Formats: sequence, structure tokens, C-alpha cells
Amino acid sequence: MERFIHGILLASSPPLDVAQGGFRAQRSALNQALCLAQICHIYLGIPFKTGGDIERDRLLQHNTQKMPTSLNVMASLSQ
Repeated sequence: MERFIHGILLASSPPLDVAQGGFRAQRSALNQALCLAQICHIYLGIPFKTGGDIERDRLLQHNTQKMPTSLNVMASLSQ
């Protein structure tokens, strides 16, 4: 049944957004998770272990060092 209606659904369905990677051809939810982990590491500085777990000690150290700068920026915006 699924193969029978696949062509009909494909022709009449709107295109999926890029964020819907798990539901698009040649893209899986695992690819989406890997991209999210890379974004978190590169842009947010969240450190990950080899297995994908977050290194909590390094994250705490990173946020503790970054906190005074963030607070100063917020204080300057409120003036």
C-alpha cells in the first residue's frame, strides 16, 4: 500500500523544510543530531566526549569563565 501511494503523495505534498532532515531523502535523524552537536561545540563552546556525552566539568569551567563578560554586556545594555 505504501509503495502504491508514494508517488501520489510525493507529487501532491509541499516541499519539506531543511530542518526536516529525518524525513528527507538521504538524510537521517542521526545526521541531524551530528549537525546539532557540531553547532553546539563550535558556536556555543559545549565540549563533548567521544561517545557524545557532554563534558560537564569543562562546560562548568567554560561558563564560569564566560559569565563575568556576559554580565558586563547585559549591564551595559541596561544603562
